[in-house]
Amino acid sequence: IITLLIQLVLGAWVCQFQQSLERMCRELFLLQYRTAAKAQHFRLLLTCLLPVQIVEPYFRRCLRMEAGGLLESPVAQRVSRAGVLFMAIHDFDKLTTSWAPLDLIKFLNRLFTSLDDRCKESDGLVKIETVGE
Repeated sequence: IITLLIQLVLGAWVCQFQQSLERMCRELFLLQYRTAAKAQHFRLLLTCLLPVQIVEPYFRRCLRMEAGGLLESPVAQRVSRAGVLFMAIHDFDKLTTSWAPLDLIKFLNRLFTSLDDRCKESDGLVKIETVGE
């Protein structure tokens, strides 16, 4: 009877342990899934703001946990030459009032697409951001 009682108690304990272990595995999976989803979202946001040539090496370092992980890994890199282009469209305020909205949007789209194409054609030239007032 004692042996049977020990077997029942051990069996119940093993069953509870197995259920707890399975629950912990599910919770760990969900935590890893959420973390990966947040990292992917963060990567997409960064890709909207920075060139892929900066974002991808940054995330490779983060995945290997180099330089302190996701938030502490440096993004900057040294380059031998850099430049910034500031551009203004002459009398843009007049264009906004005299052109139809759709025509203005088409004009801006052609202009910025042309600039993007020039950046792609140039070796080493990277467009980081286009902003307006």
